[in-house]
Amino acid sequence: MNRVVLVGVMVASGAAAVGAAAGLAARSQSATPATTSSTRTVGGLTGGAVWRAGQRPAPDFTLRDQTGSKVSLSALDGRPLLLTFLDATCRNQCPIAGRQLGDAVHRMHVTKPPAILVVDVNPLEDTPANERAFAAHQRWAHVPWHWLNGSRAELSAVWKKYGIQVITKRYLVQGEKPVINVTHTIAVYLIDRGDVRAAFLPPLEPSQVAQDVRVLEGSGA
Repeated sequence: MNRVVLVGVMVASGAAAVGAAAGLAARSQSATPATTSSTRTVGGLTGGAVWRAGQRPAPDFTLRDQTGSKVSLSALDGRPLLLTFLDATCRNQCPIAGRQLGDAVHRMHVTKPPAILVVDVNPLEDTPANERAFAAHQRWAHVPWHWLNGSRAELSAVWKKYGIQVITKRYLVQGEKPVINVTHTIAVYLIDRGDVRAAFLPPLEPSQVAQDVRVLEGSGA
């Protein structure tokens, strides 16, 4: 099974979220990325981690999106993809990352803009309605996007493939409904022609993401 190595950033979301983001070393059996420094490049790519074409096949998966349609990573191979993992009810870092992704796509000016794929990290609370609201708030109106949902078992299989850790806790408040707190890794993967080519950690730099997509369009590889 293909998995991706990444040093991610854990963020807390939900009403009970407190404290600073903590570092996470995502474990896997995959090889080390070609570089983990944005000051070096591979084929002109400058993401926080970058891979050569063919070096890191993107693990495939199939989930249903906000419309109920089945979406497979491999079926979207005709355009670059920005894959990330977010919580639609979050009021902390997820909206910031979402806005930065939208800004990156709007800056690209490429023939075929990448689709944004969000794998959900809060299946207890996220719904198609609040996922659409999240996308609208982050200016994704003119960006192809899919918010991918499933059971925790289905989603956790995808989290594991991409080195994403998700911790969900319930807090009981007397006289109130339980409060859900989700702490999870935030990362963005740039996928092209079935390969993971770059990874970005927050704070995302929209111009850097846009630049790497333009590099892939210009190289044709």
